[in-house]
Amino acid sequence: MEEETIVQEDNITQPTEPNSYGPCLRWKKEHPLELVIGNPTATLRTRNQMINEFMHAAFVSQLEPKKIDDALYDTNWMDAMQEELNQFERSRVWHLVPRPDSIHVIGTRWVFRNKMNENNLIIRNKARLVARGYRQEKGIEFHESFAPIGRLEAIRIFLAFAAFKDFKVYQMDVKSALKWFAKRGSTINMGLWYPKDSSLHLIGYSDADYAGCKIDMKSTSDSCQFLGDILISWFCKKQTSIATSTAEAKYLAVGSCCAQMLWIQQQLKDYGIQAIESHIFCDNTSAISITYNLVMHSRTKHIDIRHHFIREHAMKMLG
Repeated sequence: MEEETIVQEDNITQPTEPNSYGPCLRWKKEHPLELVIGNPTATLRTRNQMINEFMHAAFVSQLEPKKIDDALYDTNWMDAMQEELNQFERSRVWHLVPRPDSIHVIGTRWVFRNKMNENNLIIRNKARLVARGYRQEKGIEFHESFAPIGRLEAIRIFLAFAAFKDFKVYQMDVKSALKWFAKRGSTINMGLWYPKDSSLHLIGYSDADYAGCKIDMKSTSDSCQFLGDILISWFCKKQTSIATSTAEAKYLAVGSCCAQMLWIQQQLKDYGIQAIESHIFCDNTSAISITYNLVMHSRTKHIDIRHHFIREHAMKMLG
């Protein structure tokens, strides 16, 4: 009787038997990613979590209507439309007036979108009533336009200014706020403190993790900005170019921090604050020397010119 032989090539093990019928068994050490069902990097979900998600999906519409006639046949979309109208009434964003003579009236239309969670499951039907702006002519019916979208940094600046002036702030779009906090369930017991006795001095802290990424050896810029004692902005972002030294990595990080602080200063001008005292702190002496050096050093010639704008603003502060 002949013995069973095993042929091994790389990570593939193939047992063979003489006089065996059918295909030979073949397996690998690691399962191919293209054969994995679902997202391999997704976190583990229990059965109860999946049951709750699918039960919630049963109470929302899975289709986005293209026309208002299609939405009127779906009770879920009718509820979403009624919610939008109720929000207008609670916020008092409009009121009914007689139609003026010789004025072109801009119509409205409904926009329907499905909101999804991180697992691409539909969790909400959102209906928006918007104006048909494409029917307006610039210079005749309007002079400028803007998108009413606020960054989180702008909201924190507003809250810091409101705390400084002792204003009373009301939240209008409550459902959007609750949805935003629901995404951050792990930090729901944490928050930012806005004291009333805080000053309006703008302070920035900059740092960098030199060659922190072990794949492409790029550094990471870390920065945070304070308006007095209030934290209003922070970010941690990988740099686009490879730094050849710690000083270069922290010099690029200081430039990113400076750009963010210039944006904050521009936002403060909308509140009537034209000039405030601003400082950026960096723990690398070489990076600070590069910033204040009037002559381009030979070691910084390879740095992209767009990263040197911080030197211009440093000279303005010295002047």
